[in-house]
Amino acid sequence: SHTMASVLIATTKLLSLKIGSVSVNINRNQLMDKEVRDAIIEAQSILRPLRLVVELTEDVPDHDWPSEKLIPLIKDFI
Repeated sequence: SHTMASVLIATTKLLSLKIGSVSVNINRNQLMDKEVRDAIIEAQSILRPLRLVVELTEDVPDHDWPSEKLIPLIKDFI
């Protein structure tokens, strides 16, 4: 997760002046990782006013997290 977070921030900085939006696909395991969530929020602030689209993949997670735990984390990106 540390590598993914670092790559996301570095890529965002490089692309911020060249593109109209960025899409990031994460799985539930990555959503539960605070470092990944923080990197996404930092990427959003770097990209503004451009749009960062976060897509949650449908793969099978390591744990069966209930929606009640996932939804508040997703709302942090809004």
